[in-house]
Amino acid sequence: MLAGIVTMYIALGSLTSTSQSVAFMKFSGQLTLLFTTKTERWMIALSHALVQLTVSLPVALVLIYLSSMIHKIIIFWPVVLLTFIIGWIYNFLLALSMGLAFNMRLVNQLSQVLGWTFSFLAPTFVPLSVVPYYLRPLTFLEPSTFVAQQLAMSFEGSFSPLYFLGMIVYLMASLYLYRFVESRLT
Repeated sequence: MLAGIVTMYIALGSLTSTSQSVAFMKFSGQLTLLFTTKTERWMIALSHALVQLTVSLPVALVLIYLSSMIHKIIIFWPVVLLTFIIGWIYNFLLALSMGLAFNMRLVNQLSQVLGWTFSFLAPTFVPLSVVPYYLRPLTFLEPSTFVAQQLAMSFEGSFSPLYFLGMIVYLMASLYLYRFVESRLT
């Protein structure tokens, strides 16, 4: 349950807030103003990412710590932090790409639908073994699957190279998507 809550926090928090904020900045002309002042796009993205991460990481860590105290679970903290940060970064890059690529109305709709879809169609609150066999290939297309499963394993004190590799693949794909969208803007 804890892995699902933290995964939803990562997916919904970064995907909806970032995409909608960037789309609004684009709609209101704030991005144009920043671009005309020769501010690099990566600096704008990095500043927004650090603000979001500064708010979300401590809340998630406190939630995990309190849960570990109540339920007496052993947590593999380095893996938890690494999973949170990598999962958050690729969700952030997907949200940033969406905010830059589409208009504000479409971004508001897409971010809500994709955020909830990524969270509930992936095995976030249940183990992967409970998902029917015919749906398992679809779960590996969900970015949240790898975060949720790696978090669940780290709450048991272990690490899975397969789920970590899946997160790295999504990180590279979201970075490529962001670079593609950014290149279309120039």
